Amino acid sequence: MISSLPDTVRQRHEALCAFFDTPLRLIAQRAVRVWFNRERLDQLLTEHVYVCSYYDLIYAIDIDGRQISSNVYADSVDQSACGQDLSPQRPCVTLMYGVTAGLTPLGFIAADIDPANLPPV
Repeated sequence: MISSLPDTVRQRHEALCAFFDTPLRLIAQRAVRVWFNRERLDQLLTEHVYVCSYYDLIYAIDIDGRQISSNVYADSVDQSACGQDLSPQRPCVTLMYGVTAGLTPLGFIAADIDPANLPPV
């Protein structure tokens, strides 16, 4: 049976969500403890950027859309990115996972991925 485009997109979306859910959930759960300390948040992201080799970049943004961490790459940390307005700059897929303290939303852990580097599913 040939899948329709909406079915194919939905299946691809579900597969990508399943692939990235666990690593981002782990980071988000740990981020709660360091959310209001940028240096410790940057350290946490640096320790976990290797969790998934598909991440080009990982960072944290607050509930208002402001970046509250540095840009953390596999081989470097760009502290100048903290506080930036996150309007789109280049084509990418951004995965976001909510960070909450109990029922209080704090923000998101975000990971940018070049679409050309997405895993086959």
